[in-house]
Amino acid sequence: MSIISGTLPLFMYVYAYSKGLITPRTKFHSYYEAFIFWNNPYSALSDGAFRVIILLKGKPEDPIVCRLNHVSPTDNVKYVALSYAWGEQNSGSSELIVCNGSAFWIQPNLASAMRTLRLRNEDRTIWADAICINQNDPKEKARQVPIMRDIYAGARQVIVWLGEERRADKRAFNFLKWLSGYFDQMDNHLQGDLPKTGSELAWEQIKREDSQNFEALVKLLNRDWFMRTWVLQELASAQSAILVCGSESIPWDDVSDVIRKLRDPLYMVNHMENSKTQAALKSILAMESARRSVNGTFPLSLFEILLATCSNNCTDPRDKIYAVLGLAKDWLEKGGLDPDYEPTTSAEKVFKNLAMWDVKKNGQIRILSCAAGPDTASNLPSWAPDWRKLKNTQPFVLYSGSTLFSASADLPVEAWYSDHGNTLHAMGEVVDSVNTVGSPPLFCKVASISAPTEIEEDAFRLAGLGSWLSECHYLAADLGVDLDGGRRLSESRYQQFWRTMTCGLTGDAFPVSDEYGGYFKAYWAHIRSELKSLKSDVRSTIPDIEDADIEDDDGTKQVNHDRIEVHDPKFSTHALIESSLEKWSSKRRFCRTSKGNLACVPPGTREGDLICILYGGEVPYVLRPLRAGSTDLYAVIGECYVDGIMHGEALSRGISRLRHFKLV
Repeated sequence: MSIISGTLPLFMYVYAYSKGLITPRTKFHSYYEAFIFWNNPYSALSDGAFRVIILLKGKPEDPIVCRLNHVSPTDNVKYVALSYAWGEQNSGSSELIVCNGSAFWIQPNLASAMRTLRLRNEDRTIWADAICINQNDPKEKARQVPIMRDIYAGARQVIVWLGEERRADKRAFNFLKWLSGYFDQMDNHLQGDLPKTGSELAWEQIKREDSQNFEALVKLLNRDWFMRTWVLQELASAQSAILVCGSESIPWDDVSDVIRKLRDPLYMVNHMENSKTQAALKSILAMESARRSVNGTFPLSLFEILLATCSNNCTDPRDKIYAVLGLAKDWLEKGGLDPDYEPTTSAEKVFKNLAMWDVKKNGQIRILSCAAGPDTASNLPSWAPDWRKLKNTQPFVLYSGSTLFSASADLPVEAWYSDHGNTLHAMGEVVDSVNTVGSPPLFCKVASISAPTEIEEDAFRLAGLGSWLSECHYLAADLGVDLDGGRRLSESRYQQFWRTMTCGLTGDAFPVSDEYGGYFKAYWAHIRSELKSLKSDVRSTIPDIEDADIEDDDGTKQVNHDRIEVHDPKFSTHALIESSLEKWSSKRRFCRTSKGNLACVPPGTREGDLICILYGGEVPYVLRPLRAGSTDLYAVIGECYVDGIMHGEALSRGISRLRHFKLV
């Protein structure tokens, strides 16, 4: 048979194409050109219906052939749902399959998944978004996206497809399975069900001797799927799920259990400290939080879910919002903010509508904590977060249930919009202003530095940490005290200093206990001791290191009897302080205010910015007047911690200080 004659069956054409025997530019009968490249495999869906793929049986080398069936939730169709990373969307890497008798382009990762899922002797029913939803129909996408949670929940199983197997993947899967058993043993031991054995408690030895296994696991976690926004809903809705990579597989519950353990400070692993791996671990924990939310255990708001997925990626930036709507309790209850995939609807419009929705529907101004700010390259107003690149991924307001902050003393929100949603009006008070802003933080975990004098990179990281802490210490020095280049603090000032460095919170976002003052003192002394051991060329990059003596409030010098014996950097109280610093002050800048208060402020804060309390706000906010002499137009810089005013102490409630802020 000849291709030119137009008599070659379509699946044979696809086979020939897959083998490189022909290309889309091959000249052949006009019937084929019209049929292959222009025939639409889709027919309109009725309300509430969705499509499933009938993947026809075949051998591994056969072309992929499938058809689409329309089903409704009441049809009780048994199918598996596919969760995968789309990959780059370009025609140069696309593959041809036969779908409903038409040639259909799909991305290689989906094609490899379908080949793996295909059975030799019987057809199989699956669901995959790139095929089951007409991606070229904005209206259909807008109708299908809200029911995707139900589609994944109705599947017999969700198959997480990571892609074709690579060299280190078998090692990674074997290690995951081994760790699952190891941690089960550890849990049983802690519960007293097993006798204490060396093999169960030798975690330090495992970290030292299993570096290749950890490296393989890191490579697995760095795959694109772990950073995809849509996977949160796909996993959270699943009845059961399995992780598959080539021929390797493991139940998802085993994976999530291992990852939860590896995020525990007790099992901290230096091999996994790189930012991409940490983002993957955070994403997995977010999936588990979302699963609990879907089950009704810990319902999450849309704002909370967006923060949990802010580092994840999606092809269409509007899906930063739409991909997680079905998981949000407040959206399910209050509605609005419907998906809109029309070409005229920009990501900026979707983000602005979300911010307006949260203020109106939930009666909160927490979105200001993640504000885009006045220097954003987008067209967003300063008060609306840009979810493509969020400036503040760990706002205090995300943890309002534990921080117990109430800067506005639980007053109700007074906020509304005007100017077609471009201006947010808020009532509140100016309570202070910014006097001096410290340098950007140079934080590193000392626990991850084993021999700073031997490794030059580690030595400079430690020097950077010391320089940052020294500068913050200097800025905290009491006003009016002749420092003579020193860094002495009165006892009361020292209390303000360590509270500000920790933002008054543990790494788990709970209020710190008074013991943290001693923990911080021990930690700071340990850092100074380590700094003194550095080589002279590294020491020259930081201020002179001297003892940070603390004076009683009557001016007499304290004798530091609990002067530090040098602890192991992994000492538990050091880890507590580092956990707090990493989460809070390392993401902000240390600041001294015009009234002499100490604060942690957004990175973009400048001298002269105002510290304000907006009614209904849990935290103070930094605002910037936009015009000289203006008393009402402001840009939002973001939330801040100011020691001594986080629980309503600075609020006057006096009419003379009441101000109407117009945020643009």
